[in-house]
Amino acid sequence: MNQEQLLQKALRLLSQGKLSMARAICRKLIHSNPQDFNSVHLYGVALLKDGEPVAACEQLETASQLKAADKFRAQAFSNLSQARLQTGDQVAAMNAINQALRLFPDNAPFLLNRANLHERQQQWQQMQLDLQKALQLEPQLTDAKISMAVCLRQQGKAQQALTLLSAISDSQRDFDWLQEWALNLCLCGQSDSLLQFIDSIALDADSRFELAHYVSEAGACDAGIQLYHKGLELRPDDEPARYLLAAQAGQRQSRAPAAYISGLYDRHADEFEQRLLGRLGYDAPARLASLLPNWLPGLPARILDLGCGTGLLGQALRQQFETAEITGVDLSQQMLQQARNKGCYQRLICDDILGFEPDSPFDLITASDVLIYLGDLKPLFIRLPHWLNDGGTFACTLELGEQLTPELTPSGRFRHSEAYLQQLAETQGLELLLSAGIPLRKEHGEMLQGQILLFRKP
Repeated sequence: MNQEQLLQKALRLLSQGKLSMARAICRKLIHSNPQDFNSVHLYGVALLKDGEPVAACEQLETASQLKAADKFRAQAFSNLSQARLQTGDQVAAMNAINQALRLFPDNAPFLLNRANLHERQQQWQQMQLDLQKALQLEPQLTDAKISMAVCLRQQGKAQQALTLLSAISDSQRDFDWLQEWALNLCLCGQSDSLLQFIDSIALDADSRFELAHYVSEAGACDAGIQLYHKGLELRPDDEPARYLLAAQAGQRQSRAPAAYISGLYDRHADEFEQRLLGRLGYDAPARLASLLPNWLPGLPARILDLGCGTGLLGQALRQQFETAEITGVDLSQQMLQQARNKGCYQRLICDDILGFEPDSPFDLITASDVLIYLGDLKPLFIRLPHWLNDGGTFACTLELGEQLTPELTPSGRFRHSEAYLQQLAETQGLELLLSAGIPLRKEHGEMLQGQILLFRKP
């Protein structure tokens, strides 16, 4: 095969999801001609699709500087923006999409990508301008209309958003449309119409629960309760839904069900870091890891990261403690796969953190944004003295509450007070080393107050 035929084969393999084979062909093409734009660009796209955004950035950056027509270089910059976003660097992502639009200003998908970046940064007016231009170029672009509805809602214009969404033809309505339409319907005081509509289209239980999540997270709790009940009509034994209904209704629970946690994070593993680091301004792992060297008695040899997720804290710990053996435990297989790709853990275990049984104690145990799913922390604190070496440290972050007992919020997450944790720690013979307030993450556009706490086993 000549170079053009090999390139076409790589494109077919990429479209079929056969990423490793497509990558192998691209490497062969680049080896024979390192300055070929198409090969380098395609290799970067394959890396991005294969979950390697850092490596993808390198290739796409190279491609964007190679000789090619402006519209092709613009596409490389647009893909580079997506790769930068996946690494959590929103500034670099914005720079890249701006480069794409400088080369090709009348490209609706590029404008939509930049609008999505503006949404992450809550820049609603800039988002609206990009979407207006995109819709002038492509009036039938449904994704742009749905994004415009989000933009209008965020500016307090729910009725305008609802009018825009209602004008979208039936053939263009998907579940993304339904979620935003349902939320705006609720915000306009028409939740009864929504419930009638759901009955009329025989919406399945999973979709009813997803709708309930969506409207509840946006603050429409009363409508969320009604939608959870609608889902439970079809699946009355759904444990995660019953838990979230209890959270909406303000009922006491001891902890979030394991099925709820694993299901939630398995579904959202691919976009977890983008959402948390980008839209929600979350940097607790970096803050926690940077504090530890000043408070530990020495370099920890063994570290346990409870609820390790995608490995954000593991990465930060590895930078501080290069030689430590780090074990991560999490309920979500998909999140563990993301953590595995980072290469910062010696061991990764899929288990409930209260069901985990270590083979030997640790010098440092961490729990960042994990206690939010455990209401009653007594079972964890009972285990800590057995899991820690003498002089070992337990370091955690929490969503700060004011009551002495845990508070279950409508988000499905628990808040704990410093006094509650200190009481538990004293009962188990653990000493409080540090308590420091931090901005935790955004919820409904406002930053939640968090707390970093360090305890030591004497």
